[in-house]
Amino acid sequence: MHDDESMLSSLFTFAPNLRRASDKALSVYLPARAEGFDLRHYDIEFGQLRRRYEDRLDKEDRKVMERELLRLREHLEVVKPAGCPALAGFGDEPVGLLELVKLPVEAEARLEVGPLLLAPIERQLERFPPALIAVVDKEHAKLFAAVLDDIHPLEQVRGVEVKRNKAGGSSAPSNQRKADNRTKANLERVIDVIGHEVRSGAYRRIFVAGPEEARAELERLMPPPLTRLWPARPDLEEVADADAADGRMVLTPGWFFGDIHVVELDGWMYLGRGIRPHSDADQRHTAEHVAKTLKAFAAPTRLAILMSLACQPASVTEIARQFKLSQPTVSAHVQLLREAGVLEDRPAGRSSLLSVREEKVREVLGGAEEALLKEFRH
Repeated sequence: MHDDESMLSSLFTFAPNLRRASDKALSVYLPARAEGFDLRHYDIEFGQLRRRYEDRLDKEDRKVMERELLRLREHLEVVKPAGCPALAGFGDEPVGLLELVKLPVEAEARLEVGPLLLAPIERQLERFPPALIAVVDKEHAKLFAAVLDDIHPLEQVRGVEVKRNKAGGSSAPSNQRKADNRTKANLERVIDVIGHEVRSGAYRRIFVAGPEEARAELERLMPPPLTRLWPARPDLEEVADADAADGRMVLTPGWFFGDIHVVELDGWMYLGRGIRPHSDADQRHTAEHVAKTLKAFAAPTRLAILMSLACQPASVTEIARQFKLSQPTVSAHVQLLREAGVLEDRPAGRSSLLSVREEKVREVLGGAEEALLKEFRH
């Protein structure tokens, strides 16, 4: 198996339809709205990608783009993804492909029609290798796959009961040996299942959670090919301090891997991701950013000038005459619009004609809207 195929095998395991894609599939990478699902966010992102790429595609590829973006939008509305930095979307209606993949870190927003664009996912898989998670005690185990930003349930291993020996007396050592032998047999079954999963080539790391005694026995029984995939346990105080500084809450005892936490509470094991709340400082920063962004549109006269230029390019002199304003006043308004990037100058004799960059207006307004929407919880 080639290295790139091996790296992607875990992805294909949980999204097998990706293998069916033709050379006329749509691949899309875009930022996700981590704070909660809002379809308007994706409408803005799709709109920006459409305007950015439509002139680069031929007529046939544009039809593919429009068809598959509509399908992905409908799929987003059903799935409602949230809690991840980015998404990859793939669509190819003739072969029945429609897939969304949650990504653990941001990816450059892009769109492509052709063979599937998987290189950005490969790079993230190299940075965050797929992991097999085993949550064990002396009798049972549950296995999970951590692939990119998703956790998939795999298998549940049920062993024989291990009785707790609370009585003393001459029978206690014999009963303890029976309990130890049952524990060993149960954990050996777990190791067999782990080994079978690892031999598929889909996983590069193993993480284990559960009561300390069961974890220690599993590690003792695990053969070297598997223990090499089991990283050393991090210092819990260091992990807790780092996560506290980053705004996440960590509960211990637990095993930690990346941003995902496995936590034991009252005999139950939980898999989850920390959430960083917005502070007052974050909200003030957002408010300042939006206010600065919208400053160019804040004055009625300046907005009227922009609307006039959207209908007909004009020079500063012509604008001053039309609005009965002095040239310095018009120049001040024009300068703010230039700084916002929504005007384009085109030489015309001794002066220049000003026109509106419609796509930039959409980008500025869409960015301000999205920054505000992030502050609302759904």
